[in-house]
Amino acid sequence: MALKVSYPLTCITTGGKMVFCYGLQEALRIEHNLEGDRYRTAKADYDDKKIDQATYDAANVRWETYKVTYFANSEEAIILGIMEWRATAKGQPFWSNNLTTSLVEK
Repeated sequence: MALKVSYPLTCITTGGKMVFCYGLQEALRIEHNLEGDRYRTAKADYDDKKIDQATYDAANVRWETYKVTYFANSEEAIILGIMEWRATAKGQPFWSNNLTTSLVEK
């Protein structure tokens, strides 16, 4: 399942699209952590004999399916979006790439 980033109509600048992609990346990270917590909770409950084998197996299948299908495809689409707009931004003359003047002490 190949995915691509779909930008809101109001997101038209290179910088805006980069910020949007980074926001998607953070939302995906949070979702991944929540899914992982669900799986870890099911594993702990199974180890403590609070749930049966079938319930644990279902949680395991859900976690593996999430990682392999949804997460991997979403992550790839977001990274490609970031890379596309980073490449565009690097060619913009208004961006200063001078480390001496762009990084200053706090």
